[in-house]
Amino acid sequence: MTFAQIEVFLKVAQVKSFTIAGEELNMTQPAVSHAISTLEKNLSSELFIRSRQGIELTTQGRTIYPMFIEIHKQMTNVYRSLKRTEVEPCTVKVGVLASVYTSILPKAIKLLSDMYPQIEIKVYEGSDYEITDWLQDGTIDVGFVTGKDVQLNVYNVIADEWFVICSTMNTIVNKRAVSMHSLSDQTFIMSTGGCEPLIAEIAKDHEVNLNIKYNVTNIETIIEMVREDIGISIVPKLSLYNKDLSEIQLIPLKPSYFRQIQFAAIGDIHERPELKVLLEHVKAVSNTIEL
Repeated sequence: MTFAQIEVFLKVAQVKSFTIAGEELNMTQPAVSHAISTLEKNLSSELFIRSRQGIELTTQGRTIYPMFIEIHKQMTNVYRSLKRTEVEPCTVKVGVLASVYTSILPKAIKLLSDMYPQIEIKVYEGSDYEITDWLQDGTIDVGFVTGKDVQLNVYNVIADEWFVICSTMNTIVNKRAVSMHSLSDQTFIMSTGGCEPLIAEIAKDHEVNLNIKYNVTNIETIIEMVREDIGISIVPKLSLYNKDLSEIQLIPLKPSYFRQIQFAAIGDIHERPELKVLLEHVKAVSNTIEL
């Protein structure tokens, strides 16, 4: 059993796809499959259930998942200590999406400040469009984006799956997965905090007109409206991190959709040591965050 196999296991468990895991780890899909097969053989246990609905952890896989998270954290700290990069005192201005601000970034900043106290982080929260503009006019040094801007150098951080959220009183609550067409007659709460263009793109792909009755920016407000069965919504899972989801059901879309969270800059991140180490810490957190 190797560190690389553990990293592959955690990523597959997180994104529930060999193909997407490979894209995030810069590996081919066959290489990912081989790593998992070898790990399963070494442990004499089947770790994933493969079906048309996707990939899920087996009972054995769920048992070792938290253990592998801890092993990954410890080994990452070992490698980070041995490969410590020399960084001059500096300030890094970071543009973040709200969902990243409340999940990945705080943990990454804590890890970074413990090892590189000379790096000061300043955070600017905004939408995809705002962050891209800030990068281009020099307001920030790096940003987390989901868009595809050819002028930016981007590094994949995490594949964030889209889910339908509904009240436990809603008629679709017991569905294992739902198509966009099956949502057309539901009252829809559109998230306008940056998700609207991506949701509109998914709807357009399926030629579906959503019955949008409410446009809401704040994710907590959307959750409360859904909890009261005022309507349903589609949100990326990262935006629900550490939120109160009592009386809320998460249902995956069929087919599955993901938004790729990327770490972006105008120039080459690896030419600036402070940005390189920040990216390393962000990736370390994203590999172990439980969505």
